[in-house]
Amino acid sequence: MSGKIYLYILVCAAVSFLIRELPLTLIRRPIRNRFLRSFLFYVPYVTLAVMTFPSIVNATSSPIAGLAALVLGIAAAWLGANLLQVAVGCCAFDGYVAFMDGMEDYFRASLDLLDSSVRRELFQSDRPIRTKAHDTPPALYAPGSAVKNSVMTAGSIVEGSVENSVCFRNVRIEKGAVVKNCVLMEKCVVKAGARLENVMCDKNVTVSEDKIVCGTAEHPCVLAKGGVV
Repeated sequence: MSGKIYLYILVCAAVSFLIRELPLTLIRRPIRNRFLRSFLFYVPYVTLAVMTFPSIVNATSSPIAGLAALVLGIAAAWLGANLLQVAVGCCAFDGYVAFMDGMEDYFRASLDLLDSSVRRELFQSDRPIRTKAHDTPPALYAPGSAVKNSVMTAGSIVEGSVENSVCFRNVRIEKGAVVKNCVLMEKCVVKAGARLENVMCDKNVTVSEDKIVCGTAEHPCVLAKGGVV
């Protein structure tokens, strides 16, 4: 379905354009026939319906939501809504949406993954998200470590404290280090006694012993790739 959506849009656009353009180029007089005028008016809606049904019912995770969108579109068209209004009305969405236009947006969207309801909505068994596999062991939690409401990825080693954070592969949190409200990308190392709060680290960042780096929830501190602080 996803691979054909652009073809469907192109066909719908072409049909909508031609039925409006042909009368202007081939028919020099106004069309007065009531049947023909009605036919030209409703063809775009019929074309859209043929291309989207029954796919519209299965377009969302719930067939009930898809059916509701179909009924709403039919009702809107019956009440005189134009094609754009019908399309927008059928595409109403009340689920999770993240708009990323900068580091702050990416930081907040990453931490949204800590919400179990967001994870359930994004990662569904019938719509798997596939990624590159790495043959790395599961995250290791050393005696005395503390991890709360965080995502720890394979290959990571935690000896310190991690809270409300997302850690990518092969991250190391040494003993006595504290990581709170952070996003740590692959192969970051937080040395013993360091403290990070509201920080986003790119790959291969090393935070030195007893170093304190803090940002805010609205403006996180961003550490560049491969840096040592």
